[in-house]
Amino acid sequence: MSSGLPIISTPVGGTPEAVEDGVNGFLIQPGDYKALAEKIDLLASNKELREQMGQESFRIAKEKFDINIIINQLKELYEEVLEKKI
Repeated sequence: MSSGLPIISTPVGGTPEAVEDGVNGFLIQPGDYKALAEKIDLLASNKELREQMGQESFRIAKEKFDINIIINQLKELYEEVLEKKI
């Protein structure tokens, strides 16, 4: 995502937090090889869609997963835990 590429993945674990189906990539069900092939073909044949989804991937990566954002989230979490302990 930080490389500005569209994503094709399955909606398992935390993936749906990063991949918005139809926005910055596609989420397909595990084992659905036909859907996987269709999405690969769609992205391979549609440069405009590839670029648009890639830009969205980059935006989402910066907004949600930038190191400074993660550090601030962890800091807030630690402060909250410490306040409850004291």
